[in-house]
Amino acid sequence: MKGVERKFVFIFKFIIFCIGFYLLNLIFAFVLKNDSTSYTRIIFHELHQQKNIDVLICGASHVSHDFYPAQADKILGMNTFCSGTPSQPIDATYAVIQEAVSQCPVKHIFLEMDFAVANGVVFKNRDGLRTNYLVSEYLNNKKVKFNYLKDASAPNLYLNSLLPLGKEKFIDLNPISIVKNFRSKLTGQYYKYDYSSAENYVGKGCVMRTDIIENGTYYSDGEKPIAVKDIGDDYKNTVRKIVSFCEQNKIPLTFFAMPCSDFYLAEKGNYDEYYNFVKDFTASMGYEYYDFNLCKEEHLYLEDCDFWDDNHLAKTGIIKFTKAFCDFFYENNAYDDLAHKKSDWFYDSYSQKTNAQPERLYGLELKKSRASDGSAQIKIIPLINHGDSSTVAYEVSAELKDSKTIVIQQKSANDTISLPTNAEGKIKISAWFNGKCLNHVEEYFNTSL
Repeated sequence: MKGVERKFVFIFKFIIFCIGFYLLNLIFAFVLKNDSTSYTRIIFHELHQQKNIDVLICGASHVSHDFYPAQADKILGMNTFCSGTPSQPIDATYAVIQEAVSQCPVKHIFLEMDFAVANGVVFKNRDGLRTNYLVSEYLNNKKVKFNYLKDASAPNLYLNSLLPLGKEKFIDLNPISIVKNFRSKLTGQYYKYDYSSAENYVGKGCVMRTDIIENGTYYSDGEKPIAVKDIGDDYKNTVRKIVSFCEQNKIPLTFFAMPCSDFYLAEKGNYDEYYNFVKDFTASMGYEYYDFNLCKEEHLYLEDCDFWDDNHLAKTGIIKFTKAFCDFFYENNAYDDLAHKKSDWFYDSYSQKTNAQPERLYGLELKKSRASDGSAQIKIIPLINHGDSSTVAYEVSAELKDSKTIVIQQKSANDTISLPTNAEGKIKISAWFNGKCLNHVEEYFNTSL
């Protein structure tokens, strides 16, 4: 009997320890977890207030930065909502859809097929879940949350996932932040879900940036092609789960893509490969795919200044795209005849779209390197839609830290620029194409290190 008693006492103590440990986690998480400025927290709070959703836009950051529900509501006379969060993985999107449907009627779901989250990640091989936790922390449906976290990783991350306090769970150890966060929660300010706490958030899942890319100023150090062949089974199977879930719940599902800048897609260099993959993949499940990167300019014309970076829209672009979205899918009950309307609105490929444009210089790639003598130089690669790239000419100067300006090159097709030695400042490049100055960039350099 004593042995049985010891086991009982041990089990009892273990249970008490687990409860105490969990409660201690809750207390520390309450104090240390700082998500007061997260727009994701406000998105989920608003989502849980919805009594019905006519149009639910799902996906990653393109969803929150590219669509304006307040505008769409006025145009359509419907209740629209965006549920995108930064770098939202496809299994997180599936969890969000289940969460929304479990709490209110949802009439139509639009799934945005952003290639940035269509990758070859094997869920069980994940060694970090920060973007997953960004969603799981705000799920109210316990079953959805449990299944989501269980399938999101291997068992070695289960404990971290289940505990309130854990790695990648937005813990802030800055003493000043701790005091402000604690005060905000004790006074109740934290629970008011004030929009002003989340910069640029305008409600119903929309983040509206007013800063813009000036026309003709795009540049970067290059992008890797879209790894279409690496898109894995976990991604594809999760999309199939979304399809199955929507069909079981009799909710219409539409696959689409929001627009990126032509500069960004030109950098990738293989957008048609990705488009064909998604088009064939959705067709295999019996669905059409509508990609607004292929939209004809008479229906949606976007300039550099309609973006705040190379793949997220600024305020003017959001307003343009939201109207185009509503016009395409809903004008005159268009959804009943989208197959016919698609040919009028969209090109058959991205290359067909860019070939239909006048010759354009989208921007410049600047590749830093060393010459044979060890001096610093920049190789300029122009990104154009079509035409002869060798005819692009460059004017180059350097504005040094002491405000002195050095002319490095008059207008010339030379695309390899040597930087001033032992100097610091800005390199300024103006690019000319077809007799017009179409791009001007400024890049910091320091060759004195």
